[in-house]
Amino acid sequence: MQEVARAYSIPFPDPDAAFRLVVFPHAGSGTAFYHFLAKAFAGAGIETLTVAYPGREIRIAEPPPESLPELLATLAPSLAQVLSDGRPFIFYGHSLGGLVAFEMIRSWQAGGLPVPALFVCSGRQAPGIRGDILAMDTLSDDAFIEAVITRYQAIPREVVQHPELLELILPALRSDFRMVDRYVYRPGPRMTCPIVLANGVDDPWVEEKTLAPWENETASLTSRWFDGGHFFIRNSLEAFQDYLLASCRMRGLCPAGGA
Repeated sequence: MQEVARAYSIPFPDPDAAFRLVVFPHAGSGTAFYHFLAKAFAGAGIETLTVAYPGREIRIAEPPPESLPELLATLAPSLAQVLSDGRPFIFYGHSLGGLVAFEMIRSWQAGGLPVPALFVCSGRQAPGIRGDILAMDTLSDDAFIEAVITRYQAIPREVVQHPELLELILPALRSDFRMVDRYVYRPGPRMTCPIVLANGVDDPWVEEKTLAPWENETASLTSRWFDGGHFFIRNSLEAFQDYLLASCRMRGLCPAGGA
C-alpha cells in the first residue's frame, strides 16, 4: 500500500482493542488536548486515534487549510489507510470537530468507502444552523484572540502571556475559525450510521432547538445532556464514557460485559 502523510496520533496503541475511537478536535486544539480522553478509553480496552490538523503539532510544517474541503483532502488518505484493517471504528467530533467528522462521513459514504459504525457529536448545533458566529476574519489579531478566549473558550487566557507561542498557533487558529465562517451546508442523503449527541447543560452554543435538525441527517438519533459547559467532557468524563460505551454495546461493537 502506498505510504501517505500521517494525519493522526495513537497515544495508547492496542491491536486487540474491540474497536477504535477516532477523535476530531475542536477549533484551536489538537491531539494533545484529548490525551486524557485517550487514556480513559485505553483503560476500557478501546484504542483512540486522534486526528491531527495541518499547521500544528506533528503537522506544524504544513500550511493550515483555507476551507473545510481542503482540510478533508489532507485527512482522508491517511485516515482511510489506517482504518482499512477491518476493525470497527466510530467517529467522535467536538464543536468544529463535529462538523469535520460529519462532512468526512458524508464524503466517504458518497464515495462508497466504509463509514463509522457510530457518529458521536458534542458541542455542535446541527450543520444546517449557522448560529451566532462572529466574522472572525475581519478582526485584528488582538480582537480575534480576545474573542477566541472569552467568547469561544478555545484557548486559555494564559497563552497571551507567551507571545512566541501565540505567534506559532495564530495561523492555525485563524484557519479553524475561517473554516467555520466559510462553511456552507448542503442537504444530502441521510447517513447510514446512527448519530449520538452528547452536550453540556451549560453550553451556550447548543440548545434543543439547534440540535433537533440533526434528526434529518440519520435514521437513528439519540441525545443526552451532561453536567458542565462547552467542555463538559472534562468534568463529566466518566458519565460520557459510560454513555458512549453503552451506545456501542447496543450496536454490538463490544461484549455486553466488557469494554
